[in-house]
Order: sequence, then structure tokens, then C-alpha cells
Amino acid sequence: MDVLKKTKLPDIVVYSEDKISTKRLKNHIKYNWLYTVFSTLDRKETSFKKEAINYYFKKYIETDIKKYHCNNSLLYNVIEILAKNKNLLQIEIPIYPIVEHTEDDSTNQYLPQSCQKQYFQQKYNYLEHINGHNKEYYKKVLREKFNEE
Repeated sequence: MDVLKKTKLPDIVVYSEDKISTKRLKNHIKYNWLYTVFSTLDRKETSFKKEAINYYFKKYIETDIKKYHCNNSLLYNVIEILAKNKNLLQIEIPIYPIVEHTEDDSTNQYLPQSCQKQYFQQKYNYLEHINGHNKEYYKKVLREKFNEE
């Protein structure tokens, strides 16, 4: 949380009177920090993981969930972790229509369309990087379903 001190921000809670740039900065700090916390939780320590995910969800994410939008991979990574651990959440998260069916529908159903787009973008980027055989499928989905070139 050194960033908060350097930017002279008292906390990462977004207030209505915050400037747009301050809101963006706070959200970036918040979701970067949440991703770090969530991705380091041990899979074997289920009770602690459940407690931590529910605490941080309630404190930092719940107010965002109805208007959740993945305009970067960081936001996608956080919502993906929540979706994969939905059984640990003590609240309901919205279910969305699947844009394109994949083997990950059980996770993707909890992702808004912008996050599903990020799912396909990350798959495509990875396959493009390793020259994977299925990269054209992901490129086609991005182009046809999300109007990406």
C-alpha cells in the first residue's frame, strides 16, 4: 500500500466526490492488490480461503459487481478467481448469457460480456505467443462475437 502513501490517498474506497482519475487509480490499486491476495490463497486451506474471499468480496467488490466491466486483464483475473470459487462465496453473483460456448462455461457464465471477451483475448494472446494450433478459433470468436480486429 506504499502507492497510497506516495499518491496521498487515505484509502482505496472510491467516493462519489473523487475525480475520475482518482477513481481509476484507486480501482487499479484495489484490483491489483485483490488479485495478489486472491492468487496467493492456498487451495488446500479451504476454510481460510472461504473466509478471505468473502471478507474481501464484501468489503471491496460487492458494490462493483452489478456494473462489473473487464476493461483490462487485471479485472478479468479477479472476477475469474471469484467465479472459479463461487462455491465458497456466501452471496450470489450474477449469471450472464454465454457469448460463445467453451470448456470453461461453468466459469464464464459468471462473467459479463466484457469479461468473456477478455477470456477469449487472453486465450488468443497465449496461443499467438506459443504459435498454438487453435489460435485462429479465438481470433475468429473475437472478430465475430466482439467485433475485434
